[in-house]
Amino acid sequence: METGAVRTDESIEKSAVSSLKRTKKKIYEYAFANDWSGGWFFTITFDPEQVDSLNYEDCYNRVYQFLKNVKDQNPDFKYLFVPELHKSKRWHFHGIGVNCHKLKFEKSGIVKNGKEIYNINKRSFKYGFTTATKIESTEKVSNYIKKYITKELITMSKGQHRYLYSKNLAKPESETLFEEDLKFMELLLSKNKDLVKIKKVKDEESGIETTYITIKKSE
Repeated sequence: METGAVRTDESIEKSAVSSLKRTKKKIYEYAFANDWSGGWFFTITFDPEQVDSLNYEDCYNRVYQFLKNVKDQNPDFKYLFVPELHKSKRWHFHGIGVNCHKLKFEKSGIVKNGKEIYNINKRSFKYGFTTATKIESTEKVSNYIKKYITKELITMSKGQHRYLYSKNLAKPESETLFEEDLKFMELLLSKNKDLVKIKKVKDEESGIETTYITIKKSE
């Protein structure tokens, strides 16, 4: 009986890790395949008096409606939003967006790390608090946005959508692999080094280092 319980725990753990990698991979690929120059990095925090920020579905639906409204006013709006599970168990959302010229921003009067921080006009989002900063690099923001996807988030959002993205996002032109097998990596490199890009990224919070191997698709 104990052996069976251990196997079940191992199976659950393996499934969570696998789902975590797939979700991070998908988010990175979508982000990196698009140009976010001139765009914004958003953070949405819900007001618990207006939204049950402990309820993932409620928070997701509020963000979905907000993005739909922005899209209706800005047909070329591109976006990719992901949830963050805070230590308090309350949900936040972070996202990247571009081509949202009709969305109104207000200066917060705060400058952090040399970046001026803006807020979305309350008429556009009235269910909490927002911040927005200008995106400087597509590569950096592509790596940054996926850091919010954690194993705990995967477990807590089981069976639900884990990110929101617009249908007009460009599809990835390359396939990004989360590499675990060194021998496989060496095999890829031996085939054609010009078509393979290797990048190591360390998650400062967890200390986990991930190796990305990007293979250009043949034309």
